[in-house]
Amino acid sequence: MSDFWFNQAKNFSLKEKEIEAEIQFLTTEEGGRSSFIYSGYRGTFHYDGQYNSAAQEFIGQVKCYPGNIVNAYMAFAAPEAQIGRLYEGLIFDITEGARIVAHGTILKIFRKDLVKT
Repeated sequence: MSDFWFNQAKNFSLKEKEIEAEIQFLTTEEGGRSSFIYSGYRGTFHYDGQYNSAAQEFIGQVKCYPGNIVNAYMAFAAPEAQIGRLYEGLIFDITEGARIVAHGTILKIFRKDLVKT
């Protein structure tokens, strides 16, 4: 494995942290990824029939293996699609195409206009 990718992940930091979530990556046997994930990973945030790409900045670690749980800050590619729709405790999936690779729960919402009213 190249040190380049590790260093990229180690130095990754989101400019805008919109939410914090706990994310449980599925094991390979459960249909999840077969390799580890670096901080900076951009999966698709999915809930309630809507998909939105979201970057993840892992908190306190650089990489995560299938089957592990990680806390992460997240930022949406199109945050305007989430305005007034999110709440703490919301359960969501992370997908790669049609495949679910993780389940998550929103712990905190930093961007107040995203909060469901």
